[in-house]
Amino acid sequence: MRCFPSEFSNLLSPAGLAVLQGKELSVSQRFAEASTPILILENMILPRKAAACRQLLERSFSGYLQRVVEPISPDLILQAKQDANESLPKTMEFRTSYLENRHSRAYEAATTIQLLSCMQSASLRQFAEAATGYRLRSHRGTQIICYEPGNSVGPHTDSHPEISEARPGYIDVHLMFTAPTVAHQYLVYEEGGLFRRIVDVTLDGAIAIYHLPFWHYSTPLVSLPKRERSARRWLLLAGFWILE
Repeated sequence: MRCFPSEFSNLLSPAGLAVLQGKELSVSQRFAEASTPILILENMILPRKAAACRQLLERSFSGYLQRVVEPISPDLILQAKQDANESLPKTMEFRTSYLENRHSRAYEAATTIQLLSCMQSASLRQFAEAATGYRLRSHRGTQIICYEPGNSVGPHTDSHPEISEARPGYIDVHLMFTAPTVAHQYLVYEEGGLFRRIVDVTLDGAIAIYHLPFWHYSTPLVSLPKRERSARRWLLLAGFWILE
């Protein structure tokens, strides 16, 4: 596989095409009835295509992603003035690129392998509309993330109160590609104001759909024993504004 298909629909398995074509009404019903609006849809991308996508991402982006590290400040505990009143800023560690910077090498790579065309294609927006039941307006951005052993993201909401289009929330679609040498990484998210839900996200060819904002975090990625060098989980993110 030398490039992504220009249309996202060409990656989909029969189960994924059924969602896109509106034949799986239970998916949008599950999304509407969920106490926290998130869906993890497995087997949406054909296994051989998922493996090819992962290998293509490895070849195309391994040297072009920026390492992001936001650790806990060692002074945070010392600065506390009152018992049980601490707060934790968002912490994170992973490699990433926002694919809007036309002058970056990651953008050039994404263009060369048609990743941007795929992530901005009409069929990806249509898939998100069919899965959520919302009408969605345009594509609001594309990001690529690579998690390696030990990488994680602390509790956060992905809220954007300063953006008027985000007031009704917004939809994020995550295409997930995971190497077989990854043991586990979990997504933990809120239900009823507490972190009650946990799901293993070390899936290959799965799609996660979020109606943000809500509280969530990702646990550190863990590799199989002695397989740290090849243990990676790739996320391709596309976001959409909701039409009210």
